[in-house]
Amino acid sequence: MSSSDSGASSSSSAPKSSSPIEARARQVLADGPCASDRPHRVLLSTRPNRWVVADEVLGVVVKAYRRDVGPWAWIRDRVFGRRAVRVAKACQEARRRGLPVPRVLAVVDDEKGSALALALIPSARRLSAYASSLASAVLRQRWTVEVATLLRCVHRARIYPSDFHAGNVLVDRAGDLHLVDPDGLRAVLWVSRRRRVRNIERLLRDFSGLPWLSRSARLRFLTAYAGDRREPGSNRSDKLTTALTVDEKPGRAPERRRSGDRHRSCWGRRSLRRLWWRIDVLSRKKRAQYEAREGSTR
Repeated sequence: MSSSDSGASSSSSAPKSSSPIEARARQVLADGPCASDRPHRVLLSTRPNRWVVADEVLGVVVKAYRRDVGPWAWIRDRVFGRRAVRVAKACQEARRRGLPVPRVLAVVDDEKGSALALALIPSARRLSAYASSLASAVLRQRWTVEVATLLRCVHRARIYPSDFHAGNVLVDRAGDLHLVDPDGLRAVLWVSRRRRVRNIERLLRDFSGLPWLSRSARLRFLTAYAGDRREPGSNRSDKLTTALTVDEKPGRAPERRRSGDRHRSCWGRRSLRRLWWRIDVLSRKKRAQYEAREGSTR
């Protein structure tokens, strides 16, 4: 299987000879959501304007997008390319910055829409299902640290995942994490405080039903997100407070307390408790709104 990452730049830069993966992407785009009715295909998700189909034989995941209508959509497509082209560029940029996202295998574009073929991660499980099956305390601690490290690497790479939740993260056989939804990846100059807290709050909302997600597990997650866990507790508290309560804009150094402040560690722990209280309240409000909306639609 050969990768054609150069197809993300434009459909004209793709190879002239149609590969089996490119032909399958065109077929999925032409068949629509009913493409999963064919053998060896699984419909992963579907929406009015896009659908995702996995092909286990070729080892690809095809994300197909309908063509947008309207004058603004036409201008955007002419300037930045179709939806699949834009997503492929974002995926390649994230891979260039060292993030674990799938490889782009092919990009197709025609009058019906566009499609993107990504490498399939074999025997992978969703992060939510994987976390629910953990029975060992050691595995839980390792999982908490790995998820926090992944989110920290994403933010340090100046990538903002606007749709970062447990369903968009897969765990392979080796236990490595992968981001599988490149639609929500945004390359930014810096990841602001509001966006960082939003990502953490979304994860907290997904795993709020886990009985073992105690206060110590949450604190372990935050300290792993802040940096080196081998440092003293006061330094970790300062790093975490700086990482989550200061907007790290380019050219502006984050504010720090004086090294001689004897109340620094206490101030850091108090800030952690306040931060978790804010995130927990926001998560409960979001969950209540979601349950009310789901109840009204039934």
